[in-house]
Amino acid sequence: MKEEQDAMDRAHKDKDKLLRSLINLDTLAPGHAQFIRQVRHSIREWIEKPAPKDAYLNIPKPAGMTAAHKLPLELDNYQKRLVHQIVQSEYPGYVSIGKKSFIQILPYDKMRENVFLQKKLQRTRCNIASQKGFSWVIEALMGSELSKLDLRLLWRPDGMFTAAEGSKLTKESEALREKLRSGPPVLVGHNLFTDLVNFYKCFIGDLPSRVEDFQQAINELFPLVIDTKYMATTGGVLRDASSALSTLMENLGSRVVPKFGILFHSMHLLLLSPRKLTFCANGIETHPDHSSYTVSTPMHEAGYDSLMTAQIFLKLAVQLYETNEQGKAENTTQQKLVYGHATKFDLLLDMDDEESGASSVGPSEQDSLLEQKVIEGKLLPRLDDDFWSKYINKLRVFGTTEEKINFERGEASLSRIFGGCFCAF
Repeated sequence: MKEEQDAMDRAHKDKDKLLRSLINLDTLAPGHAQFIRQVRHSIREWIEKPAPKDAYLNIPKPAGMTAAHKLPLELDNYQKRLVHQIVQSEYPGYVSIGKKSFIQILPYDKMRENVFLQKKLQRTRCNIASQKGFSWVIEALMGSELSKLDLRLLWRPDGMFTAAEGSKLTKESEALREKLRSGPPVLVGHNLFTDLVNFYKCFIGDLPSRVEDFQQAINELFPLVIDTKYMATTGGVLRDASSALSTLMENLGSRVVPKFGILFHSMHLLLLSPRKLTFCANGIETHPDHSSYTVSTPMHEAGYDSLMTAQIFLKLAVQLYETNEQGKAENTTQQKLVYGHATKFDLLLDMDDEESGASSVGPSEQDSLLEQKVIEGKLLPRLDDDFWSKYINKLRVFGTTEEKINFERGEASLSRIFGGCFCAF
């Protein structure tokens, strides 16, 4: 992340070489000019004093020892800047360390400075980790295994956890990290081209000057991207109908969706908080602490739109896959009729195969059949299925001549990352 790197770069810089606007000492007010003369006198007197002498010099000296040169008992921020600037520019063999109300000057010591730098870097890392917030989600989307994530950041606001809850959290976080290690997530969004542009600008850095460079940058961050708007409007499926989220939700509302747990196992579907949401055949089951979306439909709220996108992706994929398979089956039947000299008996056998169990099994057995379909990749196609080649890394961009943008890099790179996990965006 660009901001993190900038913070670490600033921390790496030697404290005596920090870029700062230098104060013009020739235009100081009389009071500050007198202060500078007194500081120089104190430093020179300390340096030239024969041993034994103090290993450091405080500016100002402790109370009761400042009368000789009339230095203030405490320094304000401007006076501290003046002292730092004098030491840095006029005394190269010494360093200045800022304290609460004074400046301490010491001889330069490489080992001590390295220790100081390491402590500073560690503080910077801790500050970054505690202030990242949503950036942890961004890192997960970009394929990071979140090895630096402190689990204490996932605790409840009151910070209270039982031993059992802590153990459960540890196991869940390790399962999440293991899932991320298996491959980069598949980023799923609806009409997400401008979302990716804003995402890049906010979290990565300045936008490339050329579209081709942007395509390459996004593909390196997200090797697999799926746009549900493109899925819904390509191939004439919904080309002339509204492809808005709400319309798609309404049109696909009756589509059966398998349980989330099964999908998580067989399709590597990833929601960053898997405890919070479960997809069920008859709807959505939410965590009792996060149930607002079961009683309200706040359109255009980020979380709710992401939830709808996830559902639409699953339902649309199932519908398109079924349509695709039915087309293959019809072609196969036609080939049998033309080349295989199929009899009525053959056709009856085919019908029996397709309809077996549909009306003779109970609800629990239907669930088992549904589960078996998912496990075998017959309900929702696996990522290495040819079905996805029509949709992966293609984004719908209406209002342009091309009406789409392609982020493909070739089959070789795709085969390397099959088996990743899905993230609704």
